Amino acid sequence: MKARIGKIARLPSQVREEVNVRLERSEPSPRLLAWLNALPVVREFLQRDFAGDPISKQNLSQWRRGGFQDWLVRRDFLADVRSTDADQAADVLAARYLSLIGNWDGKCTRDFEAKARVLTDLCRGVTELQREAHQSNQVRSNPGPAS
Repeated sequence: MKARIGKIARLPSQVREEVNVRLERSEPSPRLLAWLNALPVVREFLQRDFAGDPISKQNLSQWRRGGFQDWLVRRDFLADVRSTDADQAADVLAARYLSLIGNWDGKCTRDFEAKARVLTDLCRGVTELQREAHQSNQVRSNPGPAS
């Protein structure tokens, strides 16, 4: 998955998480930006990397269309698989893919691309979990010669 490089994407994860929660609650942009630009960690980051230029409405808009959408997809997926194993997670992920494709109008919009990108990233993680579980089961089933 392509790494995001905008101002908000480069903030500490705890700050990005709070930005996402506030966006989910539909906090008005002016209030969210005032809060965000007043945080000492954000001011220090902006001073160091952007000559003190504050996070703008445009920066927030870009994050809302990109990083925030990624966060929503991940959050929803993780909620679905929280109490499942890797095979069940794969089933849930397959269902998400089917839902995305089933509702697709054939146009490659930013929203569609963002969701597909996140699902692909999650698929890699689930595949790795399945591989590790399979290898673990192989070792338990075939412990090897006794010493």
